[in-house]
Amino acid sequence: MSQTDEQLLQQESRGQRARDVIESDVYRDAFDQVKTEIIEQWQNAPARDQEGRERLWVMLKLLEKVDSCLSQTMDSGTIARQELAYRKTLPERAKEWLSR
Repeated sequence: MSQTDEQLLQQESRGQRARDVIESDVYRDAFDQVKTEIIEQWQNAPARDQEGRERLWVMLKLLEKVDSCLSQTMDSGTIARQELAYRKTLPERAKEWLSR
């Protein structure tokens, strides 16, 4: 199913906002701090605390999922921008080809 230009513009906008978040120093610092904290807690957890270590592992995976989701949104926005540019130039390319 083909997306409308409006849907592509919305996707492009969401992608740009995701890029702004990912490239933000504040986000990167917070992400790295939380990740480091989780890993340190996991490394220092007693071997007998299997449940606690599993919770920390889940927390780490969820943190990575948030980052992955933002990256996917950013990539989708890039693809939407490229599709919009392609659609914009399609009539021009058709005109060129027909004038040969």
